[in-house]
This record gives sequence, structure tokens and C-alpha cells, in this order.
Amino acid sequence: MAIETDPTVNNLVAELLDHDRLLSQALEHEDDTRPSQKVQAMVTKLLSRAEMLSNPKALEADGLIKAGTWSLDSVREKEDVRAEAKRTGVSVHFGQLMTIASIKFYELAQHLQKMKGRIDYRGDCAKDEHGAAAVYQELRANPTSVQGLNACLAYGLLPGHSSSAAGAVKAYVQALLSSKYRTWIELPPELRPKHWRDKFVKPVVLLVKALYGHPDAGGLWEQHLKKIIKNLGGQEVPEYPGNFFFPDTKLLLSTYVDDLTLARPTEEHEPFWAKLTSVADIEPPEPIYRILGRNHLVMPLSKTEGSEECAAFRAQEALVFDMLDYAHQTVDLYKSITNTKSLKHAATPFVPDGSVTIDDEEAKGELAPNACCILMKALWLGRLSRPDIIKPINDLATKVQSWSGGRQEVVKAYPIHRLNTTVPTCRYH
Repeated sequence: MAIETDPTVNNLVAELLDHDRLLSQALEHEDDTRPSQKVQAMVTKLLSRAEMLSNPKALEADGLIKAGTWSLDSVREKEDVRAEAKRTGVSVHFGQLMTIASIKFYELAQHLQKMKGRIDYRGDCAKDEHGAAAVYQELRANPTSVQGLNACLAYGLLPGHSSSAAGAVKAYVQALLSSKYRTWIELPPELRPKHWRDKFVKPVVLLVKALYGHPDAGGLWEQHLKKIIKNLGGQEVPEYPGNFFFPDTKLLLSTYVDDLTLARPTEEHEPFWAKLTSVADIEPPEPIYRILGRNHLVMPLSKTEGSEECAAFRAQEALVFDMLDYAHQTVDLYKSITNTKSLKHAATPFVPDGSVTIDDEEAKGELAPNACCILMKALWLGRLSRPDIIKPINDLATKVQSWSGGRQEVVKAYPIHRLNTTVPTCRYH
């Protein structure tokens, strides 16, 4: 059910969106100081290495060093470690770290954007002492699904209940890297102590924590978090792995990697967060707003005649899933790729029978190089806020390797033309 225009929502959208930018795009006024429209359609913008090194806010080394992610005291020459492993027969892994930085929420106004620096383990170039590709345990992580998160949020809407959220601080490195083989890493030049230059040719240090990028890191963090939650009395919900119910306090906790969403009787929130933060590094909890790129707003429900007779309509408030900004960006991405200024009205998600001919199916579609880019962006919107578009998008996704003119007509009919027609309904409850 779509939410009608509301003054509160309008004020929030005014805060979230850069209206000057949108107006400039609508009037086709180009601004050479801004990135291309295709970049604007991305939720996160990746910075170049030069941009990253010139911005002191872009690196997170101090926090990782403080967490004991790697041991500088263990520094050795790489060839010495390799020779020792061959001599003793005890295998080791050699890897590298990579520094990257990005701007989160890049589709929003500048004052709402957030610089995010990362230092990741490069699993793509990891080798053992013989130079062969490193073999990992491949521990599997199983975060909650979107449906599991939605179930948690629905539980928080029950009378007397509420929802709150918090994030784990540098989640993965809260877990030890308890892999089968010891991992020695090469630090990037900007992370090496200066006195190493005259002492080592190729220094390596031991990786101690489950740093992001290591194939086992996600599974090790999940094991670590699950152990903490179960020690606090949580029981994993079989239907929604990653969701935990606490029988004593009627708590429901949804975990999506480092994003924690809590729903239960309001008076129980503060005691639970206090217990959790005493055993894990968690940010201060806040009322739910933006989770997985989706905005959440609590709106009053308007009553209709006879609605009080149905239990489902007795609630006073509804939770709005707001991805209006993301929907606009998805349409803008399509327009920038196809150089299209306006889109036709589309009444349904599907093309009429017979509108796609055999010749259309045999000809290669013009969008073939960008089909995956467009479909995956629209699919995320479908999963989080527009379930009505999931089937058409999934059907099209099976054809990205053989994108025909027929597929082109279908994508015009739904993901973009239909989406453009129904953008205001990207705010649902």
C-alpha cells in the first residue's frame, strides 16, 4: 500500500536529497565539477589511490593496529619464513593487505555522505610456501535474509514493542584468525614503520585477527558473534538463520554481518544493549532509520470506515520502507547509459503478447554490455522495497549472457519505464 504525500516525509526527503543536483539534472544543466550521472547512481563511490592517500580520514590503520589485527613485533624477512616452512614441513600462507577508501551514501546530499576507509586482506594473491594458491577452510557465513530482517521489524511494531539498531565496530577483527595455517602478510608501504626500510627487503608480519577479505573472516566473525549471543540466552530461529529469539525477555535480534537490529518490549532494549556492549565492541544503539540502504519511517495510519473490525488494521502506526532516492538513481542510471531524456508510461511490468518478435530475439540488444549493471541495481530495489519487480528482473537476469533485442524491449517495459512510472510507490509500509 503506497503512502500518500505527507509533510513529515517531504521534510525528510528534502534533507536526504540534493535538490540542487536533481534540478540541474532535470534542466539538463551540466556541471563539470560533478562526476558523471553513472557514478551518481552508485550508493558508494570508490576513491582512487591518490585521492585516498591525500585524505587523512580515508585510512583506518590506527583502529586496526589498536585492535591487534597484525603483530608488528613478529616482523621477519619473507624468504626466511618460506625457508623455515619448507624445512619443517609446517605449511604457511603468504598474503598482502590492500588499502581502499570510499564515500558511502554518495547518492545523498554531501553533508550526509560518510567517508569509509578499509584495509583488506587480498585473498586473490595468497600463496603457500611453495608458491601454490593458498587453500582455505572456506567457513560459510549465513547472515539474516531480507525477509528475516522484515520479520524482526514487524515484531517491533507490536503494541508495547519498538525497534533499535546498532553496528559492530570493526566487526571481523573482533574475532581471532583461527585458521588451519598461520598467515603472514605484506603491509602496504604507507603502513610500514619507516625504520623497516633499511632492515628488510620484503618484510612480513603475522595476521592475528579475521581481517575483512580473508576467505575465513566472515565465518569466524559469525561464529564469534553467535557464541556471544547464545551465552546471553539467544536461540537461533530455524526459519530465519541470523535471527535470535530470547525466551526470557521476548527479544528478537536480527544480525546482518555487523548490523544488529533489535525488536522487543521497549523497556528491555537498554538492559540488553548494555549486556551486549560489555562483551562486544558495539556502537551506541539508535532508533532504526537506514538499514541495508533502505530508510525506515514510522507513520501514523489513517483509519477507514469499518477498519476497526479487522485486527490487522487496529495498529496506530505503520513502518514505511522508503527507497525513493534509490529508485530515482536507478532510473537515472538507465537514462545515462542509454542517453535517454524521457521515458514512456508503462501500465504493467510486462510487455504485451506478441510485441517481441523472433527477429527481436535473434538480434543482439544494444544494452548487452550494461544489462547486468542495470538489472542488479533494480533487483536490490525489488528485494528491499518493491517485491512486485523481483520476478521480471530475475527472468531477465537469466539472459544477461545472451542479451537480445527482445530482452531489450522487456527491460524497457519493466525495470525502467515501469519503475519510472511508479517511482512514488517506492515508499511502502
